[in-house]
Amino acid sequence: YGADVTRLHLLFMGPFEANAVWEVEEDGVTPRHIEGVRRFLQRVWRLCDASEGPAAVEADAAADPALWRATHRAVKSVTEQVEIMHFNTAISAMMTLTGELEAYRQAYGSTAAFCDARGVMLRLLAPFALYIAEAAWDRLGKRVHSGTIHRAPWPAWSPELTREETIEMAVQVNGRVRVRIEVSPDASDDAIREAALSAPGVVRALEGVPVRRVVVVPGRLVNVVSG
Repeated sequence: YGADVTRLHLLFMGPFEANAVWEVEEDGVTPRHIEGVRRFLQRVWRLCDASEGPAAVEADAAADPALWRATHRAVKSVTEQVEIMHFNTAISAMMTLTGELEAYRQAYGSTAAFCDARGVMLRLLAPFALYIAEAAWDRLGKRVHSGTIHRAPWPAWSPELTREETIEMAVQVNGRVRVRIEVSPDASDDAIREAALSAPGVVRALEGVPVRRVVVVPGRLVNVVSG
């Protein structure tokens, strides 16, 4: 399987500080689940093949910002998880970004936004899969202009771009969850109360019953007390 696949497999087995059980497939030799890691690196390699994927087309207005938000969220996640040595969750974040890149290229081709995000992905991957990341970097012609990927700066992320556009909050009526609503992270308590009280499930539960108070627990839930 090679050094990159083996290293990534070991790091993906679980938290770095936890014990891990080395399991093998029925043949008694092949490490269990290593095929999934190999397929992940193959997917990354294919993303760096200019001959694959449709020709670039103009993306719709929401596609490029959505890809860039996904990229910044991945950078934030990988950065934070590496700092606390949770390498398995860092790899999981890179797998998620790879899926976003595949879906974007399938729809819009290798646009400038895609190429930028792909470059970020390779820089995130480089400490984990040294050889494949360097080979992919070279395949894209970046080594000629920018040198080795292992001297490229670590990607930065923007707090503005990593914020969720909406958050989900449970709405309880007398302690029982009736519905879940989505609101802006910046929504005021008054706006959240209004959204909760106008939700169909809450309206039905409160039919003919006066509301005594509405308690908002920021970012988590709304509790409506009636009767």
